[in-house]
Amino acid sequence: MAKDESSNDTYSRRQWPRREIAIAGGLISTPVIGWPLYTLKTTGYGLPPGPGGSIGALEGVSYLVTMVGGLKNHVTYSRY
Repeated sequence: MAKDESSNDTYSRRQWPRREIAIAGGLISTPVIGWPLYTLKTTGYGLPPGPGGSIGALEGVSYLVTMVGGLKNHVTYSRY
């Protein structure tokens, strides 16, 4: 007898955009956070702010994306 996956299929279609956006955000933000940390470790100085503060802003947004994703996962999975 075949497994009925109609309810799971509907659920995963609704979750698809959020899940993919979260994965892409994590994959982009991780190296952006790692670059200044590596620079700080090897040179003793952080990254310069960049033109108009763009590098610093990108780093700050990456930290926020990582923290929000971690907090969301903690809240989601600590319920059970």
